[in-house]
Amino acid sequence: MKSSETPVVNNSEQNYGESLTYDPEFKGPVKNRYCTDILCLFFFVAFIAGWIVVGYFAFREGDPRVLLYPTDSEGNMCGIGKLQNKSFLFYFDLMKCANPSVLINGCPTPQVCVEQCPNETFLAHPNDPQLELKKPKFICKYDARTDLKSAIDLVKDEDCAMLYLKSTSVEATHFAEDLPHGMRDIFVGRCVPEIFLKAVPDQPLRDEFNRTISEEITTAEVKKAVGFLARFLSVQEVGEKLFYDFKLSWYFIVIGLLFAMLVSLVWIVLMRWIAGPMIWLSIVIVLGFSAFACYYSTTRYIALKDDPAAGGKFQITLNLKSYLAKKNTWLAFAIITGAVFTIFLLILCFLRKRILIAIALIKEASRAVGSMFTALLFPVIPYLFMSVFIAFWIAVALYIASSGKASFIIADAPEGSGVENGTICNPSKFINNATTEGMKCLFQTYGLKDNLFSAHVYNTFGLFWGLFFSIGLGQVSLAGAFASYYWTQDKKNVSSFSWVVGFYRCMRYHMGSVAFGSLIIAVVRMIRVMLEYVDQKCKKYDNQFTKVILWCMKCCFWCLEKFLRFISKNAYIMIAVYGKNFCVSAKRAFMLLMRNVVRVVVLDKITDFLLFIGKLVVVAFTATISFYLFATEQKIYKGIPSLNFNLLPPIFITLGSYLIASAFFNVYGMAVDTLFLCFLEDCERNDGSPEKPYYMSKELMKILDKRNKFRDPKSSP
Repeated sequence: MKSSETPVVNNSEQNYGESLTYDPEFKGPVKNRYCTDILCLFFFVAFIAGWIVVGYFAFREGDPRVLLYPTDSEGNMCGIGKLQNKSFLFYFDLMKCANPSVLINGCPTPQVCVEQCPNETFLAHPNDPQLELKKPKFICKYDARTDLKSAIDLVKDEDCAMLYLKSTSVEATHFAEDLPHGMRDIFVGRCVPEIFLKAVPDQPLRDEFNRTISEEITTAEVKKAVGFLARFLSVQEVGEKLFYDFKLSWYFIVIGLLFAMLVSLVWIVLMRWIAGPMIWLSIVIVLGFSAFACYYSTTRYIALKDDPAAGGKFQITLNLKSYLAKKNTWLAFAIITGAVFTIFLLILCFLRKRILIAIALIKEASRAVGSMFTALLFPVIPYLFMSVFIAFWIAVALYIASSGKASFIIADAPEGSGVENGTICNPSKFINNATTEGMKCLFQTYGLKDNLFSAHVYNTFGLFWGLFFSIGLGQVSLAGAFASYYWTQDKKNVSSFSWVVGFYRCMRYHMGSVAFGSLIIAVVRMIRVMLEYVDQKCKKYDNQFTKVILWCMKCCFWCLEKFLRFISKNAYIMIAVYGKNFCVSAKRAFMLLMRNVVRVVVLDKITDFLLFIGKLVVVAFTATISFYLFATEQKIYKGIPSLNFNLLPPIFITLGSYLIASAFFNVYGMAVDTLFLCFLEDCERNDGSPEKPYYMSKELMKILDKRNKFRDPKSSP
């Protein structure tokens, strides 16, 4: 143990610089500072100004309502403007949706907004002698001349729908209660045939359908058509349903996030006094949870192993329960949780001594946090910055996505006409063209205008830079506070508001350095996103060589980002202590870490791992409670609303809990990293002699086999 903790001074000095020497003037973070990396700060401010300009033009041109309301064949939004009283979208010929191409080009049939969905099944066959009497039941286009044309002409010219089925809409909540397998209210604002919503149509509905529809149109064909329509619409309307569910459950999500904050705070407070038992409890909880999950998944797999209905391939569906009915799902869960349990158990067995050292380091960090307990509230400040960046990014992204121009495509083009279905068309010119007889120019979607892709890229990069800047701001501020704690001999003199001084120094002198460090990481993150975009575009070519190249590039840039984030974090600590610019601080931190690489691997990384376990326990506890409140068959609390996706609130709460737990545990993590880096400098600067005593506490010296030979009585114990 002694040999592993003795500083390496031979080859390491030659390769990674000389060890630090004793400086009698050094008493902690330097007070006389100067502004660092000012040019990068100006560049960051200019970029934010440009981002605001992009947002201004997006807000001026966009209309997010196009993303929330269904749109007819002419590009009009149902329930808006002149169609305010017509809130539901109706499809003329559902049979034309029975084609996989609808997933890309949309359903090539006229679509109109109606006041209410059809409450009966109707067929207007051209040979029907009673067709003229059925004319009042027609559903027609807005410009159909129903007063001048006969019923036969209206049907033949496709001015009116020949067939429609008894349908329902999202407002028909009484019908949704009867839907099996939790499949309810799938299509917001659309008229959906009940024959689709009924998984197995009851006999009266089937008889009615057979009596009304001619033998030329079979039930199987109609169900096939509606099935394709369902896939197309379900993809389009995921966002709408999520928005609808979020609107109903947002206050429950807020309560869940506040609960996660309370749990995190309680956990941190307990670690102040019983850090050791809390860490061991975290390890036991994770081991127990993974073991139980493996056991439960294995029993479910054994129970479904011989069930023929539990086999088959996975199919993409919105019914999440269908996945849990597959035996392969539980087999995958059993393998994953079993692997997690095995890994944790091996770590516990082979690194138990190192874990004891890491726990001691966390205890020292607990004392530092306890001496300035208000530092736990500091993450609110960088999280406010992050919230502003995220909110602005979401708003700009929505307005950019909704500022595109309406895109129309050709449908029903006859063979030999020289025109392909799905070709882009102009509805105003299309009407006046005599060669377009029998074709239709129908609305498809809102496509991107010129430069909108560039606006999305600019907006996304702004999000990354803003988030990493906020993180760096918090790291520099906390590092200054905890460095002041370490380099103070009498710890009782440490102010509980030392983080205020650290925050002031960061805002006053080092925002340019934070902007520089965050810019480097943001560039790498943006490259990773662009590689994912290129990968998605290249998938249709199925080129194995391209896949390998892209995979290698993504792996390399992932590793590069991890390395840069590690270096920047330690550079921020050096900036907080010495006040130098980013490059000088990064070099100094890297050299110091490489001269003590054994300690970095053994102590620093294990403490990060243990803190991650604590964070995982908080998130798992909150996620489990939210799951039982929202996603179980029997509602524990009757006031919880009925949602399309019952897992939406648990997912939001889980992700939010992770962010909140990260905010609290990152304070501990920053304390550990700062104290660890200060300890390495302490070991190089001092030797424990009366002239050069160590600044570390007695307990930390004992754990790391260090001691002051003649300690000043006034010094810290």
